[in-house]
Amino acid sequence: FVATPFDPSTDTMHVFTRVDVMPEVIGSVLDNCSKASLRTAEIEDDCYRYTKVYVRFIVERDGRLTSPAIVKGACPSFDRMALECVGPSSRWKPGLQQGVPVRVQMVMPIQFEPR
Repeated sequence: FVATPFDPSTDTMHVFTRVDVMPEVIGSVLDNCSKASLRTAEIEDDCYRYTKVYVRFIVERDGRLTSPAIVKGACPSFDRMALECVGPSSRWKPGLQQGVPVRVQMVMPIQFEPR
């Protein structure tokens, strides 16, 4: 078996977890949360016990987010809001490996403040 050197410019399917330059959000992730989705009337009382949601997603080579999923949730309302925060409207600068944009999987905690 002979290992071939990795070429990030030709390997478009590989998903990294660590790269030379990690992806960066443009603006704030919470800017993407609609104020309407934060209405407390829709939030169950149980939500205020756990207010941090961990969301996993892939930042694509063009900065789009794909495959969002809850890794550790708080409650259905906060989980749904967290997925909205990192939804398709999120804008990111892609991660770089050897100066080339690559796909990077990330996990982000999103903290909700109890009112």
